[in-house]
Amino acid sequence: MTFIQPEGETGVSVGSEGMVYGVGNCLNFRVEPSLSSEVRSCQFDGARARVVEGPVTADGHTWWRLAGLGWASDLYLRPPR
Repeated sequence: MTFIQPEGETGVSVGSEGMVYGVGNCLNFRVEPSLSSEVRSCQFDGARARVVEGPVTADGHTWWRLAGLGWASDLYLRPPR
């Protein structure tokens, strides 16, 4: 795992609110920032929580930890609009 500075267009950052967006079914939130980590919860579009840690790169994804939910890929996280 590597901690990196935020890149891309997600607009998610520590201290902001993150929202699940565009998953189609549900987004797996994991115990650790890894595709092989246990799934902690599965959240649908519109689920929101405070971003408390990240970004971390692992398994070809950039991960953020949302309070009470776990780690998720930034491909499906956006700030609420």
